[in-house]
Amino acid sequence: MISFLFHAAFPEVAPFIRIEIYGRDGGPDRPRHRIEVDPPDDAAAGRWLALTMPCVACGTLIHPIRQRRPKSSRGRRTARRHLYFAPTCPLSERLPCSRGPAARDEYLIIRRAIEWTTNKTHVPAAVTPVPQAQTLFASGVREP
Repeated sequence: MISFLFHAAFPEVAPFIRIEIYGRDGGPDRPRHRIEVDPPDDAAAGRWLALTMPCVACGTLIHPIRQRRPKSSRGRRTARRHLYFAPTCPLSERLPCSRGPAARDEYLIIRRAIEWTTNKTHVPAAVTPVPQAQTLFASGVREP
């Protein structure tokens, strides 16, 4: 399947993507990362919520940017534009899509791309050219 990294809207959305460490799942040693989207205004939020792409697991057409359900605290509503990125079918429609290797790989691709653009010291492996001598088995050492 095609990554959201290659979607026509990715360059517009990317500056507003924020990687959030979510320590409740996985604990301090292996925290989960959430991909949050902070649109600059309602117009951008509307455009991004309308985006479509194939689910990276099954190919069904989905909306990769979704809105979290507002939670209330003492009668107050949370931010109206609380958006997040999900490259698979919604959990209520197809749970297995979000649990497979295609979902894991897509989250990692997007996370690395965003981390690379915001922190130049972390270059994702997908972007780093591999010297010929370091290709698999060429150096005589098996890479993990």
